[in-house]
Amino acid sequence: FRGEEAGEELHGMYIKDADARIISHLKSRGALLLRESIRHKYPMCPRSDTPLIYKQIPALFISMEGLKHKLVRANNESVTWIPSHFKRGRFGNWLENARDWAISRNRVWGTPIPLWEYRPGDGGEAAETGAAPPKYVCVGSVKELERLTGTKVEDLHRDAIDGLTFRLPGMRSGRYERVPEVLDCWFESGCMPFAQFPADETGAGAERPPALFPADFIAEGADQTRGWFYTLMVISLALYGKAPYKNVIASGIVLASDGRKMSKRLKNYTPPDELLSRFGADSLRMCLISSNLVKGEDSAFKDADCGSVSRRLLVPWMNALRFLKTHARLTGWSPGTGTGTGGRSNGRTGDGGDGGDGDGEEGNGDGELLDRWILSRANTLVKRLRGHMDAYQLTQVSPCLFEFIEHLTNVYIRLSRPRFQPQHRAGQ
Repeated sequence: FRGEEAGEELHGMYIKDADARIISHLKSRGALLLRESIRHKYPMCPRSDTPLIYKQIPALFISMEGLKHKLVRANNESVTWIPSHFKRGRFGNWLENARDWAISRNRVWGTPIPLWEYRPGDGGEAAETGAAPPKYVCVGSVKELERLTGTKVEDLHRDAIDGLTFRLPGMRSGRYERVPEVLDCWFESGCMPFAQFPADETGAGAERPPALFPADFIAEGADQTRGWFYTLMVISLALYGKAPYKNVIASGIVLASDGRKMSKRLKNYTPPDELLSRFGADSLRMCLISSNLVKGEDSAFKDADCGSVSRRLLVPWMNALRFLKTHARLTGWSPGTGTGTGGRSNGRTGDGGDGGDGDGEEGNGDGELLDRWILSRANTLVKRLRGHMDAYQLTQVSPCLFEFIEHLTNVYIRLSRPRFQPQHRAGQ
């Protein structure tokens, strides 16, 4: 507690330590209606593990009332969401009920809000005309700030510009001082598509979007329906009247094995470098893309899941590769020429016909049929994966890969093993 409102009894006391004293004070005045303990969830600081306190403070807001209908229309008409239910569900509902956006933060580090507020002087007229000057001046560029203050500006951090003040032409008293707040960091994130292509010193270019706009797709956690996805949409609609992206992939949040949020303080997860060293990057990638995360659902991550994916997909794949290398060395087969000691050409996968049979020689033997079948499976895999990836259907990727590995290792190689025995090769 701080300030006169707290009184001498509570001044300087930690707010949670004051509970008992406040209750005692209310009781002594006969104002205590009920005292009881209720067990409930409470927001805690993720770093210090201390209770957070909600407190009303003055803030700067952007009114959303005039943008609501534009946000909903742009989302419904021009954006594809993966998963699809986010479009009119989690994100759509958030847009329909959009509240005024508090864009100011009371911090030291951040982008200073470029608003200068009028501070009256000790006396005299504010302006020659006697008219009151505007309460705020929004400075639109470094050049404008230099012109108003008469100071060369090379650093836009608070310590460099907070001391810059100015008067407007005609003012005889009072000055404009920058408001102390900085911008909400999500405001900066929402400016990402166009902040990297700033207008020139004259302001030219600010009225039109950059060439790489809108984005073909963006991807982030599902919690960004209230964060990055939202602020991108708001700022883009306000500036250019259109959505900043065409496709959005919203993934679930990776949780610790116990279902809680991963935390550096709690150390409830395996360090990534250790995980990659044990299982490899491909195991981790396949583990994540095979989980419910790609459905927009949160998922508890267990190290053993990487091992399971590795055994089901990567180990069989590597064994198949070793099998190929072993028999290629014995027969002199080369992927460059497609021929070995037997002199026969080998089929190859094409660019995605639905079950093409490669370019091997026609034949009626069981081996020839197996070769044509696995080539058909490989071409089908290529076609399906390209289709799913082009449509951002990530949930369909891993089933295709698992199915093909099953066909390759447990059907094709297993049935083909007799063909690679020495006595069989000698007869061909």
